[in-house]
Amino acid sequence: MIAADRFSSSDVHGLQSVTMHEAGHVLGVGWADDTAIEVAGIGVVPKGMEVYSGDINGNNFEPDETPEYANGPNPRWSIMRAGTANDLGTGPTPRLAFSLEELSTIDFEDVPSRDR
Repeated sequence: MIAADRFSSSDVHGLQSVTMHEAGHVLGVGWADDTAIEVAGIGVVPKGMEVYSGDINGNNFEPDETPEYANGPNPRWSIMRAGTANDLGTGPTPRLAFSLEELSTIDFEDVPSRDR
């Protein structure tokens, strides 16, 4: 759930970014490169350590070992990054996107949002 008491047009970009990021989790976008949370060498939460797009230093869990670049040298543009994704558009409406790598790594066999 995403909630705000009041939001203005300046908040739309952030709300759209977070909504698309969380919808990406439901679809399993980028889930294939996430790793398990381990306790005493045992994976207790499969895919619990998210790899955020463009996090090449691993500041938020695991590092992104295959960053993708768009609009110049910035690897932190994709929806599946930590924080609000960069706007790729030039108009008043934010243009937000999943990377091709994230879309191509959807794990259709073990999607976390699927009922078992």
